[in-house]
Amino acid sequence: MHTHREDFVIDLYEGLNIEAPDQINEENIAQKLDIKLTFWRHPSKHDMLLGSPEIYICTRVPKEYQRLHFFHELGHILRHVDVNRFVDPASMFSNWIESDARLFEYYASLPYHMLKHYNLSDSTVIDTVVEDFVIPRTYVNKRIAHVMQQLKQEELKQAYEGSVPTKSKSYNPDEWSNETQRIMNQLRKQTGQEVVNYVGLF
Repeated sequence: MHTHREDFVIDLYEGLNIEAPDQINEENIAQKLDIKLTFWRHPSKHDMLLGSPEIYICTRVPKEYQRLHFFHELGHILRHVDVNRFVDPASMFSNWIESDARLFEYYASLPYHMLKHYNLSDSTVIDTVVEDFVIPRTYVNKRIAHVMQQLKQEELKQAYEGSVPTKSKSYNPDEWSNETQRIMNQLRKQTGQEVVNYVGLF
């Protein structure tokens, strides 16, 4: 179970034929996307001069943070470049744009569809992922915990779906008691989702 932002990253990497951690680097991605990449000593930023995307990465920070800066600016180019010029920097929408870029940075630097193939419960996995993806250890710790939680949710969902009978007369909502109907309606309101498995009724 992953988010729409993670789906965006998966689609991006598939489109660029990026399949392994060693292909996730600034120069490779910038070249594939036809983005001019410049390393300098000033703060990292992105620009769109005459419609041509450019990313400037600050060299005064360690390599792993340069990579995070790259993905942050790339997120702005891929997801916000058409709206940035119309947004008041002090507005709530501007804050959302910045938050979205941080999330893109988080997901693109440590993509779910690659991390899930690691043995995430191994005691050495943190060191391995830090080395493979060239990302700060604090980010790796947080991301691995997140992916492990997502994988657990997938397991629980699959186990639940496998336990639901394909056809059960006793599950027919038309035959439920008033109390059962009341509880199910309350659950529907609380979750905002349909709680009746109508598929198994036909």
